[in-house]
Order: sequence, then C-alpha cells, then structure tokens
Amino acid sequence: MSTRAKRALVYLRLSRYRGESDPTTSPERQREACEAYILAQGWELVDVVEDLDVSGGKMDRPGLNEVRSRFAEVDVVIFLKLDRLAQNVAGFSAFAEEAKAAEVDLVSVRDGLDLSTPGGRFVAQILAAFAEMELATITERTRDGKRKAAELGRWQGGPVPYGWRWVDKGVIEVDKGESETLRRAAEVLTSQGVTAAARLLQASLPPRKAARWSGTSIKYAMTRATTAEILGSELSEVVRHPKGLLSALLRCAECDSPMYLDKHGGRKIYRCSNTLHCPHRMSISADPLDEWITERYLAAFAEITQTRPVRVAD
Repeated sequence: MSTRAKRALVYLRLSRYRGESDPTTSPERQREACEAYILAQGWELVDVVEDLDVSGGKMDRPGLNEVRSRFAEVDVVIFLKLDRLAQNVAGFSAFAEEAKAAEVDLVSVRDGLDLSTPGGRFVAQILAAFAEMELATITERTRDGKRKAAELGRWQGGPVPYGWRWVDKGVIEVDKGESETLRRAAEVLTSQGVTAAARLLQASLPPRKAARWSGTSIKYAMTRATTAEILGSELSEVVRHPKGLLSALLRCAECDSPMYLDKHGGRKIYRCSNTLHCPHRMSISADPLDEWITERYLAAFAEITQTRPVRVAD
C-alpha cells in the first residue's frame, strides 16, 4: 500500500525587491533551494506564494495570509530561512501554533530545521530572537541615518515622495506637474471622496508600485509631511481630519481593511479601502451611522464635567 506524498507549499519573502538580478536572496534563488529540497524529499509541490518588497517585522502580510488560508490544502510549508518567515519571537510562535493546530509542518531549508519536532521549535525560537535583535539594530541604524540627513537638510532616503523630484544627491525639489495633481486630488478627496480622488490620481499620477490607488495608499500619500508642504496648512489640515467620525476606525467585515469616508450617488458612505483584494468592498451609509454613534456617545458621556485649558492674550 503506497503512502501519499506530502503536499508542500513554498513561501518566499524579500524585504527589498530589486528584480531577478538580486545578488543575495532573490525570489528565484529562494524558489530553487526550496524546490530542490522538496524534490529530494519526494514531496509534491503544490504552489509558490510570495511576499516581495515586504518587511518580515510584521506577520500580517498578503502572502503569509494566503499561506494561512491554504493550510487545509497542504502538509508542509517550506521556506529558505527562518528570517524569511518571521523576524520576531512572538510572530514566529503565533504562526507556528497556527500551523500546528492545522496539522501543517514548517520546514526551514538553510537552517536545517523541521519545526514539527520540539527540538526544532526550540532552536527556531532562538533563531527568531536573533532575527528580532538584528531587525531592531538595522532599524536603529536607519533611524540614525535619517536623523543625520535631516540635520543636514537632505532627503532622508527612500523613494522620492509624490509631488517632488530629484535635483542632486540628497536634494529634492517640488515637481510642478505632480504637485498640482496632488493639490487637485486633495480638493476632490475632501469634496467628493476617496473614489473620485483615486480616479483622478489613476488617470494623472499612477502609483509607482501597485496596480491602482487604494484608500490606504491615498491616505498615506496625502498625509505625509512632504505633501503638507505642497498642499499648504489649511488644505492639509482638512485632508488629515476628514468629517467622517469613523474614518479608518470602521473595519470591513469581508477583509478587515479600514473603511474611509466616500461619496456615492450624492450621499456619504464609508467604503472599504481594499480596492484590489476585497471580494465585495463593503460600504455603509455614513450620516445615519454618525448620528447613531453621536447619540450613543452623548447618552453615555454628556453629563461628565470636562475641563480644558484655554489660551488667552495675557
């Protein structure tokens, strides 16, 4: 009687994706090592899931969430090294428990670890602790570098923000065309909502990495300090503090993404910000919900005496 080969799912992650020519742990190199291990074990390769240009500091990642959703399809999740999966002990431990509950083994190729055994999990926790310490060290060095660049009046590194362009090493200046588009998008955002702003940006200033603008990416781009310099204090303040009481506080029931104030057919709604992956993009009427929240809040707290400082001329 033949035994069914184990079904293996390969997981790849890279913090900074520089293309297929990456000299260290490019996706192709990770894939080759994992597939070679699967072949040597006589397992069946089910699929390859990737998180590219994604930090390992957080465990809420698109690719890793897909792995979680497919536990029922596989027997083994395999990755190149432990730090491809997690860079902190708490994150690793939680994911390992999820896999164990689903009866899915975790295998780290380069570390030589089979995390289905107590010894393997113990060693993995030690390695995760080192990865967490290394990540903290890198973060601190990056923060120090940005702080020094700011002191010198230079751009602090990373992609040039929307509305700006390179002038020289460490020096950027306002890009007339992009900055005007950002201003128009901010005005549309405050008057017509996220969907209309996304439509304008998509036509005039497509996102540099994603396929389309989402509510989350628009909020990030519009609330950066570099964007505030372009918009001016008044418009920037309106963008930062939309009138919807529950913007970013409401969560979509389908995908748990934040919901933001939008307009549809002349009425205000809260809409899911996940334009790419949410199956239904949930929405709900804003005015009735805001009124209900206000009534409940006042019923609970209106009688509480409040004291606040007030600045006077002298």
